[in-house]
Amino acid sequence: MTWLKRIQDLEQYLNPVLVKEVRQALRSKRFRGSFGFTVMAGLIVAISVLLANASSAAIRPVGGIFFVGTFSCLAVAVLSFVPLNTFNSMGAEFEENTFDMLVISRLKPRQIILGKLLASGALALMHFSAFGFFIVFAFLFGGIDPTVVFFSLPALAVLALTASSLALCLSSLSQKRMVRVTLTLLLAAICLGLVFGTIGFVMATTERGIDLTGDDELQAIVFALVAAITVTSLSLGVGASRLAHPEENRSTSLRVGGFVAAMLVLGWGVWAFQVFGQVELLFMAGVISAMVTALVGSFFATERETLGRRVSNTLPRSMALRALALPWLPGGARGFLWVVMTFGAIGAVYAIATANHVMAARFGGTVPRFGIALASVLAYLVIYTQLFAGLFPNWKSRPKRMLLNRAMAPILLILGIVVPNIYGFLIQNQELAEGLHLGNPFWSLLKIVSDEKDPTLLFLAAGVVLVLQLFRVMPAIKEVMSAPRTP
Repeated sequence: MTWLKRIQDLEQYLNPVLVKEVRQALRSKRFRGSFGFTVMAGLIVAISVLLANASSAAIRPVGGIFFVGTFSCLAVAVLSFVPLNTFNSMGAEFEENTFDMLVISRLKPRQIILGKLLASGALALMHFSAFGFFIVFAFLFGGIDPTVVFFSLPALAVLALTASSLALCLSSLSQKRMVRVTLTLLLAAICLGLVFGTIGFVMATTERGIDLTGDDELQAIVFALVAAITVTSLSLGVGASRLAHPEENRSTSLRVGGFVAAMLVLGWGVWAFQVFGQVELLFMAGVISAMVTALVGSFFATERETLGRRVSNTLPRSMALRALALPWLPGGARGFLWVVMTFGAIGAVYAIATANHVMAARFGGTVPRFGIALASVLAYLVIYTQLFAGLFPNWKSRPKRMLLNRAMAPILLILGIVVPNIYGFLIQNQELAEGLHLGNPFWSLLKIVSDEKDPTLLFLAAGVVLVLQLFRVMPAIKEVMSAPRTP
């Protein structure tokens, strides 16, 4: 068998969606037009830069300006054209009624999403390869720091995959034309922000000579990488969930992705705390991971309480494995267990990371105060996201009930701040009227960090919310443990 035959045989092992999407893109006038336009724009910009700086090239090397100009064209292509093409490719499945063909095939939703993401990566890679000779000329012209080039290109590739995964997520949310127009405008605005932000960053690093190996820059780079991985994993999880059948397990993959995302953000905080010794960074990472958990957890905790028929038939036979799988299975009450489990993991990681510092300070200093403040953040989020879900569980899968429970989290936040303010104004209490009360989390957290406020009442309120959940948690546990054991 020849090597050519072996390479051709590899196609049967590739994701069929990847093969289909790449073939369609290469044959479509839209991609060929955008690709040709990008290359021509890069060529025009390169020639314009050389002509404009020809007289001063001997004094000031033009490599930096040359790289920024051509890099800008590449950024526009992979951060706008490619994600929008990915968005339209998913929309075409709905408009041309080919999505049903994918559903009845043996492909799983995650394979469909992954195949389309890999296809967008292949298209982006074509743009990178086309601009390779521009990068070589930038080095030959001089005046460009190799560190900037070797960092900006991989960073652009990561951003391109993140933007494409977000495009897949948005495109899978709805099949209605008006909603899709709104989602297209939202994606275009996000891509535009990414383009301007990326180009501005490269211009700043090239012209000002920013040291990318400094402490602050290193923190920002690692955090940006963690944020990109988090957005990508959540977007792919949402996309796969939206493509799954309503009776299938549409929640477990999202719960795994949400947990991993929260731990990634918290891991960045632990790394920054251990390397730079700034507990504020660990606290900030804990708050961000808690907010990510609360955001996705508010959707899990308001799902239909009962398991789907297909999910019930896939439960493990072992009772111990069923108990371990409880927080990962679909259902509102089990979503609450997932939130509690993730919040507990955040608190445990913070306690372990700061244990040596607390013992060395003999339980004094700022580290314990930030720990209490983080616990207060978790308590606030439990109250905001779980109170109405516990009072009004969604037993009958009512969409309006689900939407109302999800909308109550920001409403409770606003009411907790505004209602005491109005009451303080009526009774002429200056502290309440100015928002200096426990219902205002922003003021309370500042006071808790400075050790000027006792959060005991807040913890009691969160405890009451936890007790309310027992009325739906117990039936949820019983449903899983008493489900029939399939062979």
